[in-house]
Amino acid sequence: MFQKLLLAAACAWATFGGQQARGDDYVRGYTRSNGTYVGPHYRTHPDHNFNNNWSTYPNINPYTGQMGTRVSPPVSPRSSLPSFGYPSYSFPSHSYRSPK
Repeated sequence: MFQKLLLAAACAWATFGGQQARGDDYVRGYTRSNGTYVGPHYRTHPDHNFNNNWSTYPNINPYTGQMGTRVSPPVSPRSSLPSFGYPSYSFPSHSYRSPK
């Protein structure tokens, strides 16, 4: 009985946990708004980590064998300043008077 339970757990892990461990997603082909067709391909699983990407140097794309070339993350106006999550407070512009 224990062996069957262990086998079931291993199968469940291989089915559900294995895909995230690989870190790649299949992307179906699509047509861009300018009419360019982009063929089906694989990409790394989006996790918002610049270094965990096939296009980052020295990572190697396992499907093409090419080494990544990006050495620093792209800078955008939103990401140029650190966000510390401080709450913003606003106060009413008029004075409060209690009812009489």
